Amino acid sequence: MPSRVYSIGRTAVQVLLNLAGRNNPMAGEPNRSSWQPERMRKLLGARGFDITTDVDQLSIACGLDLAIERDSFLAGSRVAVADRR
Repeated sequence: MPSRVYSIGRTAVQVLLNLAGRNNPMAGEPNRSSWQPERMRKLLGARGFDITTDVDQLSIACGLDLAIERDSFLAGSRVAVADRR
């Protein structure tokens, strides 16, 4: 979930690029979250979810014996699985 400031900034850049008649070079880039695991756990918990698994993607890739080209990218990305109470 991107922050409000990030979303406003991204929208403003898109508007300016449209006015200038230029393509957005970042249009295909995914949104990145700045949430920390404990903060996400609290947010989900407050909304009736219990996290059952929270692991970085590098650990998942290693566990699946996948070829890893960008380990720093994978180590900074997480997958959380949560069940509704």
